[in-house]
Amino acid sequence: MSIAAEIRKEAEAKESARRQRGVENYRAMVRTTAAGTKRPSIHDIERTAADASKTIGDFTADVERQEKRIGIAARFQKIPTQRAKLAELRQAIEAQDAVLAEAEAKHAEAVGPLVAGANELASQIEQADALKQQLIATADPEVIAAIDAAGEEHLQADTAVRQARQEIEIARGNGSEQLLERYAGRPGFDSQHHERIVADAKAAAERLPDLEKTLIDAEARYAQARQKLLEP
Repeated sequence: MSIAAEIRKEAEAKESARRQRGVENYRAMVRTTAAGTKRPSIHDIERTAADASKTIGDFTADVERQEKRIGIAARFQKIPTQRAKLAELRQAIEAQDAVLAEAEAKHAEAVGPLVAGANELASQIEQADALKQQLIATADPEVIAAIDAAGEEHLQADTAVRQARQEIEIARGNGSEQLLERYAGRPGFDSQHHERIVADAKAAAERLPDLEKTLIDAEARYAQARQKLLEP
């Protein structure tokens, strides 16, 4: 090999080693910058990028890409811990499911007879109307007559109470007593009409306590008469 060839080979090796160092220095600066360890100056970036045949634009793009990789790697490194925690949670869920299944089985065992009994009673109660109709159909005529009479008495007593209360409310509603005090004797005012309303209301108010007592007694007799339908 000639001397020129040897010099060229040695120079190329030296240049290759220099470029390799430049690339390694560039990569190291990208990593430290992306990690936030150290922010290099623009001058250092330009020099290091130039040694690696890169530009500042290449450097910022590489730093952004490395930052994303750091974030992804941080998330990825958490996966083993997350998997272990997930396994614990699933085991806890399975344990609680087992507790629930056992409780549901005990509940079903305890409630089954209760539900059956409740359904039977509900069915019997639903037949009450039919049974009542049968009692009415087979009741003694004297019992039916007593019920009808008590029902008529109750209806009359209730009507009397309602009528008395209505007369009182009419007098209160149109203010007849106040109108008499204010306008009695004035031309065009029908004093007789309002006097009649007031008198009827006062009479109804006097009768009302006795009427209400009569209604209560009639209700009791009517209920007692109907109760006889349920007797054998």
